[in-house]
Amino acid sequence: SQLRKRTSKTDDSSRYASLGLQGTDVTDSPTIALELRSTDNNLLGSLLIGKEQQIATLVPDFASYIRLPDDSQTWLVDRVLQVPTRPIDWVDNEVINLDQRVEKVSLSSKGSTPLTVVRANAVEKNFALQQLPDGYQIRQQFRLNDIGQIFRRLSFESVRRFEQVVADRIVVAETFDGLIVTAYLSGDESQSYFNLQADSRADASAAVVEEASQLNQRLSGWMFEISRVRSATARLSEGDLVDFVSDD
Repeated sequence: SQLRKRTSKTDDSSRYASLGLQGTDVTDSPTIALELRSTDNNLLGSLLIGKEQQIATLVPDFASYIRLPDDSQTWLVDRVLQVPTRPIDWVDNEVINLDQRVEKVSLSSKGSTPLTVVRANAVEKNFALQQLPDGYQIRQQFRLNDIGQIFRRLSFESVRRFEQVVADRIVVAETFDGLIVTAYLSGDESQSYFNLQADSRADASAAVVEEASQLNQRLSGWMFEISRVRSATARLSEGDLVDFVSDD
């Protein structure tokens, strides 16, 4: 409602392409068609959005070219119109955010001993390897912290209905106040999914028990595609984290 027309431009359709307003039915056109509809799907308004143009002002600025679909006149408006073109960009794609609550995180696969990172309190910034083998040292601290923060602002790239798959990795995080979140990782390094479940320790408060219940209601039945960075973190092994200390 605050959009304002700055300058009228061409009404010659042969020049629309120079403004990026040739329409969405033209191959490789940059035009974005925006429609606003009511809850009962009635069309309330529509707009074609074209290229951006730098405006000659004291402070460099940019604005967008627009055109109404049923009007030949094009306009430069008073701002850049940035319209997401992927469905994922229109939704809140945060899956879970345990933030600074995490006490420990374990990574495991079938038949293997869990790899666990832990910290003493929520103030401590760095996680430690719970069982550092004798004669070894931590290679890079940030990798331990990546494991400990794997459920910090976890977002999804896409989502699909749950299907029974064999998890090749299991990630379990436990918070200081007793919330337990388990993620079953499936797929490969190019496309990995988390299926999540929540639980609580026996000594958890009623609020945490309720939180676990609400998480299960929201997350169960879905598989969330995670970023390659999170997938790689979930697949880390002890060999990725430690180096042998030579006596030399």
